Amino acid sequence: MLNMNTETVNYHLKNACEIVGGQCTLARLLQVSCPTVNQWIHGIRPIPAKRCPEIEKLVNGKVKCEQLRADIDWSYLRQTNSEEAA
Repeated sequence: MLNMNTETVNYHLKNACEIVGGQCTLARLLQVSCPTVNQWIHGIRPIPAKRCPEIEKLVNGKVKCEQLRADIDWSYLRQTNSEEAA
């Protein structure tokens, strides 16, 4: 049975969808299906970590990786990426 209670809704991802024009628009930009984005929003499946920077970039930083997946140490990853770029 699907867990669709409001406690699992990812409002930050929902906001990102609104910024780009809807769930299916975000899905198209990420090259995933509309139901996949819907499942991420409702906590049925977690947003893959590799998708978070893509989403952040698509919304021009209005939604951060830290908001999409608070369970990941983004400060460490951001530091690692900036060191690799130098």
